Amino acid sequence: MNKIRKNQKSAFSLLEISIVLTILAVIFGMILALGYAIDEAKLAMARKKTTNSSVHFTKNLVLWLDTTNQDAFDENEAIDEKTISEFKDINPQLPFKKNAVQNTQTNRPTYVRKAINGLPALEFDGSNDFMILPFIINPGITDFTAFIVAKFNDGNSNRDILQQTDISGTGRLMFFMDGSDNFGSNIGNVDLDSLDNDFKAKAYAVKLKDDALFIYSNNNLLNSALGVEAEYSQGIFYLGCNKNYNGGWMDGFIGEVIIFNRALKTSEQTSIEEYLMDKWNIN
Repeated sequence: MNKIRKNQKSAFSLLEISIVLTILAVIFGMILALGYAIDEAKLAMARKKTTNSSVHFTKNLVLWLDTTNQDAFDENEAIDEKTISEFKDINPQLPFKKNAVQNTQTNRPTYVRKAINGLPALEFDGSNDFMILPFIINPGITDFTAFIVAKFNDGNSNRDILQQTDISGTGRLMFFMDGSDNFGSNIGNVDLDSLDNDFKAKAYAVKLKDDALFIYSNNNLLNSALGVEAEYSQGIFYLGCNKNYNGGWMDGFIGEVIIFNRALKTSEQTSIEEYLMDKWNIN
């Protein structure tokens, strides 16, 4: 009789354990679902801020890449930890888009769903990831204002974020972060940079106006130079590496890239920088 009671007690305990495990599984599933819903709400809010931003109506927009946009990637690739073959230009002002592409599987950046302050971004591995963009601007004959939201992982090597190739001229760096954590731009005879990398996400900007070059971080002027002789070039651009795609590998995340083929007014530039900082929760 005692043996039967012991078996009944053991069976009852296993049933209790089974019920508890089931309840825990349900709770865990609910937590995951809640987390996903919060992430989706955050992404929806970011997209709303993009829709309401001044970028849409600021004239002379020539490139707009945005990892939060629902049309930025193929839906089969916009999955956490999957590589991206095409980063689509969402510029509403031009009918012909300047998409960033990478046809080689092993050189593609990775889509990370929660990369920059909870929002998706592309991760470049610092080894061989890069993308190719068509011709955007010729710095030798036009002013420009360019913005990028980025977060860097590695501070021990030169990282060439966006560089033009040498086709019909000398290609130069629109954005770079060197091995000493100096953010800068080199588009001609002046290599302009300033110490600015604490491995947090930043909204960077570069502006060329006549012969003056300015670099900014989070709406603050980092450095400026006069007498800049920008190089003439009609080359294509590389995102994430140098113009020879054999070094200067970007190690970190890129969330948004915006380029205008004119020097924006201070009010226009401030509006876009404030939009980027608000949307990406940068402070």
